[in-house]
Amino acid sequence: MEKIYHKNTIRDLLEFKPKMIDEWRNGDSKIEANIASIKTAEEWRKLKPHTEKQFIKFYQNSKNYLKAIAFYNQTARKLRLIEKMLKVIKSLSNVKKIVDYGCGVLSDSLFLSSLGYKVAAMEIDSKIFKFAEYRLNKYQMKSLSLTEIKNEGENCPKCDLILCLDVLEHVYDPYKVLNNFFKTKCKYILMSIAFKAHNEDQGGIPYHTNYSIAKIEKYIEENGYKKQKLNVLYPPRLYIRQ
Repeated sequence: MEKIYHKNTIRDLLEFKPKMIDEWRNGDSKIEANIASIKTAEEWRKLKPHTEKQFIKFYQNSKNYLKAIAFYNQTARKLRLIEKMLKVIKSLSNVKKIVDYGCGVLSDSLFLSSLGYKVAAMEIDSKIFKFAEYRLNKYQMKSLSLTEIKNEGENCPKCDLILCLDVLEHVYDPYKVLNNFFKTKCKYILMSIAFKAHNEDQGGIPYHTNYSIAKIEKYIEENGYKKQKLNVLYPPRLYIRQ
């Protein structure tokens, strides 16, 4: 399977920000992603955001987060995750429109759109959003749209499936975001989320004050979705509306 939109992420980033080529010293996507993630975590601990506005402002202003996400898109781990996600999506019935919430650098949305799905990508206004806009204009996918998330209470458009990859651990109030998912009454929610709550000892991960996977899963089930057992290894989590 040729995941061209993931494999082209760094090339596109260097077109978008040519000066960044001077910062790319190692040439290994995994190493560069880890270095940028550690620097992002250092920024996080220095600022210590503790409100929704501060969370959003952090991701808008971070000097390293765009680089961390872009390089992560070309790692073997990310490509394996997309293969797993696609396997799950293809097994579902009547999935035509997908919301990619927290779409990041747009690779997943571009890939799904290229396969014939109608995709509504959503991301906060930030350096990442501007890079996603650049890629949207570059690849000109007619079945793909990109909208700005202004706050965590932003409503999602109607859809068959909401894709939420590595997002809830980065928002201030994951339950507020989930409530917007529930309002769409979509049939499926497909997510990947960190299994453990983040803490300051996990050097490459920003500290999160409002995150518990057990509570999140319970909340999803309390709101009418049942977790579906998948024949793929962690991390995909699929919830089906009952």
